[in-house]
Amino acid sequence: MAELKSATESVFTLNFCQNAFYDLIDKYGKFKEIDGVLYHNGNVGGMGWIFGPPKSYTVQSYDKNKIVLNFICDGLNMNSSFPKEIEYEFELTLIYENGGWKVNNFYDCFGGSSPVNPIESNATISESTAFFLPDMDDEQQQFNQTYIRPILLSGLLMRDWHSDNYSAISLNSNGEYDNALLYAFEDILGFNNKDAPAILEQYNGKFPEKIIDDVLLSHFDFTAEQLHKILSPYYKADEKIYTYFEEGRGGGPIESAVTGVTRESNGTITVEYIYLTN
Repeated sequence: MAELKSATESVFTLNFCQNAFYDLIDKYGKFKEIDGVLYHNGNVGGMGWIFGPPKSYTVQSYDKNKIVLNFICDGLNMNSSFPKEIEYEFELTLIYENGGWKVNNFYDCFGGSSPVNPIESNATISESTAFFLPDMDDEQQQFNQTYIRPILLSGLLMRDWHSDNYSAISLNSNGEYDNALLYAFEDILGFNNKDAPAILEQYNGKFPEKIIDDVLLSHFDFTAEQLHKILSPYYKADEKIYTYFEEGRGGGPIESAVTGVTRESNGTITVEYIYLTN
């Protein structure tokens, strides 16, 4: 842990480290030292918003102890369920501390400024420069775009489930029920229908059975009865509606690539893929 803190403090000020990282170690348990060995809990995700590398910088002010920069970077629109990127404008402060320049605020973490003037962009998700993904041929790109990307952000690909044991699709890594399948509904709808935001707003949290069933049953090997059971906390059989309100999501960037496609004699297609996330 001491080595990890030393490396962190070579980049960030001590005050920032304390507020943004150290105070949260015990609470979230992402890192823990046991008998001199540092362990990482893979079930704990990132903290704060994470965006792509800055695209441009402007120096706002500087003196011998402090530099204030303004920069623009791409990031997912956290107020939308759909995988669209927008541009964010941020202020970043560097402080001269212990013989070197250190980051004293960054993005929207503790001690940092909030994004100002989000700029809507026509940009769509591209392969993030933060990850090195294998090259894909045309078929692999097609399968990635058609089957993997639409449900990537929902988290369903990080779970061990099968149509013969479909109940596991609704359980997170802690064994708790969540609404990831409804996240998938939003994302698939967004990939295939440019009017998706208007559709979600139109029904205002009360969706006719057919709207959600048609989207999810076109992508998953469930029966309608199984789907209604999985989504029982949201499904009202007597009214034939789902009661569900769109929720905000957190987490860091995530990318995927298809590495293999195998066609079986019985018509089954097996798709091998990888995903990378922070």
